[in-house]
Amino acid sequence: VPAAVAHHRSLSDRAVHVFAVLARFAGRTGRCWPSRETVAGAAGVSVRSVGRALGELAAVGLIERTARGNGHGGRTSSVTTLTAGGGGGWAAVPEAALGCSSRAVRLVAVLDLMADRNGMVAASRGRLAELLACSTDSIDRALRELVAVGVVVRLPAAGKTGRLRLPHRPARPAAPVDSPAPATPA
Repeated sequence: VPAAVAHHRSLSDRAVHVFAVLARFAGRTGRCWPSRETVAGAAGVSVRSVGRALGELAAVGLIERTARGNGHGGRTSSVTTLTAGGGGGWAAVPEAALGCSSRAVRLVAVLDLMADRNGMVAASRGRLAELLACSTDSIDRALRELVAVGVVVRLPAAGKTGRLRLPHRPARPAAPVDSPAPATPA
C-alpha cells in the first residue's frame, strides 16, 4: 500500500483495505480485474462495501476503472488500474492481515511505514490514534487482531510506549562501515 493511501485523511479504513486487496491482484502495470465478489471475499466485507470503497478510491484519483465487455454485448468485470504510488514508499501488508478488520489493515500499513530497517516500531497508542484519526481503544483492538494472526509481535518495554516488531520484515544487518564498494562490471 503506498504511503499516499495509508495516510490519506479522507479515505475510510475500508477503502485502504480494499486498495490493499487490489494491490495483491495487480501486476507490474498496476492493472487487475477481480470481481467485486472476489475482492469482498478476500477482504471479508460485503460486496456493497467494496462498491463504496471503489467509489472513494476513484473519487480521489487513486484508482481508475474501465468497463470490459465480454464480446457478446454484455459486461464482465472492470479493469482497475492503481494510480497511486508516487513518492513516499510502499507499505507491505501481509496476506494474513487482509482477513482482519479494515482498521487493522490500515494500522499495519502505517506501522510498516514507521518501522525501522529491522521491522521495529516504537510509537505510542496516542500517536497511532492521531495518525489514524481514531481512539486508543480502537488502536488496541486492531493491535490485538494483528497480534492474534502473527502480523505484529508486542515486545516488553518499560513505560507506556511499547515496542512492536513486524515479523514480515526480515531484520537486515547494517552494512560494514569499512567494506569496499561493490565492483561494477566493465
